[in-house]
Amino acid sequence: MQTIGELIDNKKIIIKKTKYAGRLHSKNKLGKILPDNTLQLSLIEGAFLLDEKKIKLLQNNREIKLQ
Repeated sequence: MQTIGELIDNKKIIIKKTKYAGRLHSKNKLGKILPDNTLQLSLIEGAFLLDEKKIKLLQNNREIKLQ
């Protein structure tokens, strides 16, 4: 499973698709579910999921990759 995360203000990553947000949170115990059922991840958590190819990371509609 690979879903889209969006980097916000270079501080946090938001997963908006609630189906995948819930799965990532329940399976990996990462992030925090927000009141609108999106998942907020720290940069470290996002980097881990990106490295594991569980998410794609976007900022301003451009894909970000680990180097």
